[in-house]
Amino acid sequence: MNISSLTELVDIARDDTPESRNMLISSINNICLASGREMSSREKDLIYDIVAQLLQAVELQVRENLAASLAEQQDVPKELVLALANDVIDVARPVILKSKILEDQDLIQLILEKAEQHQLAVSSRPDISEDVSETLVETQNVEVITSLLHNGSANIYTETIDKLVDDSQDVENYQEALIKRKELHQDMAKRMYGFVGDALKEHLELRFSEEDMSIELEDAVAQAVNDAMEETSFDDGLDEILDRFSPNYTANARGMVVALRDGDVFKFEELFADFSGLGHSFVTRILYDEGPNSLAICCRACGVSYQDFSDILCLLKNNANPHIFASNPLYKKTMDYFEKMDGEGAVKVLNSWRESYPPVH
Repeated sequence: MNISSLTELVDIARDDTPESRNMLISSINNICLASGREMSSREKDLIYDIVAQLLQAVELQVRENLAASLAEQQDVPKELVLALANDVIDVARPVILKSKILEDQDLIQLILEKAEQHQLAVSSRPDISEDVSETLVETQNVEVITSLLHNGSANIYTETIDKLVDDSQDVENYQEALIKRKELHQDMAKRMYGFVGDALKEHLELRFSEEDMSIELEDAVAQAVNDAMEETSFDDGLDEILDRFSPNYTANARGMVVALRDGDVFKFEELFADFSGLGHSFVTRILYDEGPNSLAICCRACGVSYQDFSDILCLLKNNANPHIFASNPLYKKTMDYFEKMDGEGAVKVLNSWRESYPPVH
């Protein structure tokens, strides 16, 4: 292409009809850009100046074709690349995914300023940095984070993966992708082993040592609880306080439900400790610091019925309006966990806890 050809393009540009503008950009794309032809600096400056000025005045399909052509070119003015990246997602996607002109700060800005579809495009971009990944995680958008985790080339801080492992107990979408992440360490895998399904357990056993990962239920859950706890000694003074409460409650499931309905939380804790055979300090950890699965294990091991466990769980979570927690997704997840739990396995876990955290007399 010679200078006279560029002059012809300029002549087309003087016609301000939409048809002419579409034809102009299409001609530039087909003749100059898509062809891969070497252009002089003067030619490039003129071409990109025309494109930048007419970008928003041309049809969507023309912009899509242009973005696809420019996505992998490295001599495009950054302002033009940013304009395309901020366009509608069908235009922006190839640029976000492929353009090496976009830097971390540009990608972070897109995440902060644009909606989910642009964030998903960034999450799929090859070799994104830890800072970009962290910004994606901070959106708290499950779809975006899941997409990021499935991007095997994305760099993610180990601390972030560690947090997402904990989150994955409630967000099952994360689990499969996390198991495949290079940042997943064995201690994280062991924590996941305590709550993922059988199919994912097999994946963990294949990736890590089967000897280390093929552990009984009591080891998996007990280790998770032990890791989360610091050694504490129970304040004997609280025993005296608990002893002052009325002895009219029975140390069984219904007695604990009655205590909770009466708003007698201290009595409930005392009954639960007697019922489970665990020390008070460990009981308070289970009830208030650990997730509801630990409570489910204790109740299942002690033969608590499905309905009684449901009442205990809802009253603990919202004593004033227990029916509100029953509509929480965590309620259904916990009840499913309780119902499907192996009773013998739960007994083994509880026995291991009793050995480690016996009552203080």
